[in-house]
Amino acid sequence: MDNYLTSGAIVIEFGLPAALIYVATKKPNARKIVAPVVGALTPLLLFILLVA
Repeated sequence: MDNYLTSGAIVIEFGLPAALIYVATKKPNARKIVAPVVGALTPLLLFILLVA
């Protein structure tokens, strides 16, 4: 059970920014929304990687 939770957290933490970057490359109009979200998530993810 613990492995499933860990796997789910990894998919969400790294899949969300990857999906947002993909959307930003395919739809230029979405860049105004995607760029701040990715910019806000990146420091949090890097902090989690450094601490964990």
